[in-house]
Amino acid sequence: PDPRPIGPAGTLKVMAAYQDVYARSYATVSRSPTPLDLHAEAWKAMNTLHQFTIAIDKGDSTGFASLFTSDGTLELAKTGQLAKGEAELSAYCTNAWELHKGAQHVSLNHALSATEDPNTVINESYWQIFSEGVVTAMGLYADILERQANGSWLFVSRKVVQRWSKEDGNEQAGGVWDGMAIVV
Repeated sequence: PDPRPIGPAGTLKVMAAYQDVYARSYATVSRSPTPLDLHAEAWKAMNTLHQFTIAIDKGDSTGFASLFTSDGTLELAKTGQLAKGEAELSAYCTNAWELHKGAQHVSLNHALSATEDPNTVINESYWQIFSEGVVTAMGLYADILERQANGSWLFVSRKVVQRWSKEDGNEQAGGVWDGMAIVV
């Protein structure tokens, strides 16, 4: 299949990852994945990443929790907090919304990588929080997402690492991705 991106520049890496994923998952069907198939799957996974920040900014705790598998986890590296299950994930969203009311969460520079399992991908990306037009915190996301039977992609795990905040300054010494191994 032709891995050239369909859509905005910068999707070539995502397309290449999905070409590999789809080559394995289409092995049992009569056709190979097309570039449009690959683009659609990348879009679905990316949409989950974007819905995460929008749910927090809206205070949509139900929508937020629905972005995780039933045993999905959210880990906050700074505090060691681990939220698992609908009730804990919903509570996390509500608390984040109250803490950052009026702020906007932004996720950017997403790098999706294929895994041995065609229904699992890894994402590494950055996040920032803006309040009154000023960046007030920033950090990293390290994610594992899983394709569901209905075709949607949900978080199996999301680790949130705060690298800097206006209030606390630098949080962690060393390289940006030091100690951020993602194990599937």
